[in-house]
Amino acid sequence: MPRIAFHSLFLFLILHVSLAKNDVAFAGEQAFPFRAEAIEDQVNVRAGQSTNFEVIGQLKKGEEVFVLEKGYGWYKVQLPASAKSYVHKEYIQFLGQDAGGVLGDRINVRAGAGTHYTILGQLMKGEQIFIEEELKEWYRIRPVLGSYGWVAEEYLAFKSEDVKEYQEALAAKIFLDLEPLPSLGTAKNITDEKTESKDPKATEEAEEEEIFYAVGYVEAYQDDENDGIYYKITAGGRPVCYVQGVNEMLGRFKNLRVSVEGKVNKNLRSKYAYPVIIVSKIRLML
Repeated sequence: MPRIAFHSLFLFLILHVSLAKNDVAFAGEQAFPFRAEAIEDQVNVRAGQSTNFEVIGQLKKGEEVFVLEKGYGWYKVQLPASAKSYVHKEYIQFLGQDAGGVLGDRINVRAGAGTHYTILGQLMKGEQIFIEEELKEWYRIRPVLGSYGWVAEEYLAFKSEDVKEYQEALAAKIFLDLEPLPSLGTAKNITDEKTESKDPKATEEAEEEEIFYAVGYVEAYQDDENDGIYYKITAGGRPVCYVQGVNEMLGRFKNLRVSVEGKVNKNLRSKYAYPVIIVSKIRLML
């Protein structure tokens, strides 16, 4: 083979391999979500896609974040643990031990202690938050799933497509949506709610409630009796119990392994071969 042709082929192969590598890297970076790491110290996490937005945290060199999307040279990231976010006290019931429960739907999480600060995300009724600092009218809270910040593209480097940790955290958020904290719904003090009823008969009935706990797979059930039963829990291919309540949410767990807890519907005890449970708690078994 002539020397010129050999060199041309060699250069072509080098260029082809180089472009192929770049294509792989580019494809990996665009497969959202993905894990990225800061390439410098004190990398700002901002509340929006511009340097005009508030700085809500900083990343150390090598610190990882989950990147969810990209826009105008900025990456949208799940807020790191060090980021600051705030929620108004009016919508939070203090539960003790630096925990709080959300009293309303779509409660704004903001970048500062005031309504003029940028909205970072929203909370739903029944979610639990953790309080980092108490201010006059606001709580600074630990960042929650569903609240986001932005980092300039040039300060993050692609690290991995493995986002299992992030996906598991999203599943954990569903648990909170399905399991409203028992004291929520009003702003009453927890102790007052526990002592509110003095009726001995009501106390006796409460003590007689039968609580059922099961672990298995959520499967659809054809409710021919109009009892509001659309799902059952199975283990080893056999039913364990039928479930009532939160039917729309249960659909999100179809064919997944969960644990459920609730009281037995005594009115349907003789009608079904297995217990019918009015679900109060459900958790995905990872």
